[in-house]
Amino acid sequence: MTVPTPPREQVPDAAGRARRSFWVLTAAAIAGTGSLSGAIGAPPSPLTGVWFGVSALVVVASLGLALRVMGALARVGGGGVRAVARELTAPSRGTGSGAGR
Repeated sequence: MTVPTPPREQVPDAAGRARRSFWVLTAAAIAGTGSLSGAIGAPPSPLTGVWFGVSALVVVASLGLALRVMGALARVGGGGVRAVARELTAPSRGTGSGAGR
């Protein structure tokens, strides 16, 4: 038996959930980075290698998923990140020294 997916109107605050998951993933990446730093400074041993591997995996997975969520929020939210990127990469339109006229 399959359960039908509710219409978008019935999904409570999907953008809010996405924002919350972005910040949870960011916090996980920060905590993983701290753990990775501790693993790098620990004396070499097989347990330290496992600690390093798990910490690195948490950091990479958290950052990758956070970037995906941020991209989805940018597409849905009116292009906030893209608008800033376009503004930063657009050629200067201000009055300059007159070069190129």
